[in-house]
Amino acid sequence: MTAEKKPRHEDAVGKYSFTIITARKPARLTKTMTLGEDGKLKKTSGGQLLRGHAEVWQAESLNDFAEALAALSHDQALTYGIPFADSVRIVTKKAYERAGRPDNAVPRDNENFQFPNSEGVGFVDYDPEDGTPSKSADEVYAALCAAVPSLKDKGHIRWLSSSSNIVNTTTGENLTGERGRRFYFFVTDASDIPRAGAALITYLWAAGYGYIKVSKAGALLERTIVDGVVWQPERLDFAAGAYCVKPLEQQRGAPVVVDGPPLDTRRDIPDPPTEIIRLAEQNKAAAKAAIRPEAEATKIRFIETRASEMEAQSGGNIEQHRQTVRRAVESGVLLGAYPITVQIAGKLQPVTVEGVIADPDTYNGCLTCDPLDDEYDNGRLVGKLYLKGTTPRLFTFRHNRTFTLVRDLVRVQIVTGRTADATERVLQELNSFPDVFDFGGSVVQVAGGNVYRQDRASLRQLIGGRFQFYRTKTQPNGGNVEIALEPPAAILDAILSNGTQRQLKRLTAVISAPVMRLDGHLLTAEGYDPDTCLVLELTP
Repeated sequence: MTAEKKPRHEDAVGKYSFTIITARKPARLTKTMTLGEDGKLKKTSGGQLLRGHAEVWQAESLNDFAEALAALSHDQALTYGIPFADSVRIVTKKAYERAGRPDNAVPRDNENFQFPNSEGVGFVDYDPEDGTPSKSADEVYAALCAAVPSLKDKGHIRWLSSSSNIVNTTTGENLTGERGRRFYFFVTDASDIPRAGAALITYLWAAGYGYIKVSKAGALLERTIVDGVVWQPERLDFAAGAYCVKPLEQQRGAPVVVDGPPLDTRRDIPDPPTEIIRLAEQNKAAAKAAIRPEAEATKIRFIETRASEMEAQSGGNIEQHRQTVRRAVESGVLLGAYPITVQIAGKLQPVTVEGVIADPDTYNGCLTCDPLDDEYDNGRLVGKLYLKGTTPRLFTFRHNRTFTLVRDLVRVQIVTGRTADATERVLQELNSFPDVFDFGGSVVQVAGGNVYRQDRASLRQLIGGRFQFYRTKTQPNGGNVEIALEPPAAILDAILSNGTQRQLKRLTAVISAPVMRLDGHLLTAEGYDPDTCLVLELTP
């Protein structure tokens, strides 16, 4: 491996760039394997990177890169995007902002790490489908080549995953066997990796190598034999393997080099033609249809279990808890009473969505467990809270999904002949929401820096996720019972047709960087500025 470290734009031909991250805090990044008193294997996830150092390396050959892989220590991991400087400190985004964005440090995010516009490393991660035996390296490679024939005979490196071949040296028992596998390809233009990865997933689905996984909450998750979310420039590859406490030892051997030319991804993995896309979608639809009954049953069990847990923890009405959980599962809306697990000062603590929204200074940027499965991978932190800007949200890296955080539903009673009163109540509440505006005579929602004009269907979904409409019905015994209702069509139509009489906040534009206001003050606070009618949404 070359000892030269060059900025991305100066890379020489034939030198394949990647980044080695060395942690300062925590002391170890990789997962830890221990043997419990019951003789069973226990796995602890690696620590979250808080402070460290990034250094760009360049390999001239696959053997060079294999040598770098084998030399990694348990406080190290790789990224295949590179920072703008060839050697730089890594800090959290909070620490970076607090320090005034210093030149000698960056957070590990997609703003500061990018795939180079030159030679780099393409990473392919295989994990076996749950309940199925692991495929051999030859079988996985054959599947890749069957889906994309141009991959045949391309140079690459093969290595077992960080959970493979954990051996009890006292008994000689292999506690995990061979599990996942990693494949590393040299690519001629690493900036094309995200496009090529998405294309590869489509080819795999079309070739029959996709399947649907049912999540703990009953969601239908699209999967193929390779992980489709690894092609992010800042994503860590924990290639060093597991840290094993004696008598455990990892025996996965050395990386295996298969000689061959690098990948020209634009030529070798082109955009899928229409017939391939159509076949992939047909296969997805068939796979979902086959497993949907199982998914529905799983969802019902999850809703009942989580609602019962919420009732035991905080009391309240079990049916309301069921509706809260159902909204989380089906609509990606986490209401005020919904519990999430957040890391604060290095410790995990349960907190409700209401508590998070009420204290954005404490919780903004905090990492979380999966909101639908907080026991996933032994409580691994896979989510992050974004509480500034127009819409408080929780993004999960596990499923690449955004959950909207909302205080408890606004309850609106529907009374015959009083639709105008109910409409006025809804408009008042809409005006208080930080992401709903009048823009060019239309109702719009701002999300992720984009402006979404609301038609009848989208407004119905927006209002349905934040309001609970109901009417009361008198029972034969004289008592009353509440009956939940969908958003009334008359209210939707009235809101859409009222024009400027709605008196919602006026929106001029959405901006993604601070600007100077006419009064000479710099607009730096995220969210809506009533003086300029601008919304500032910074990139997370």
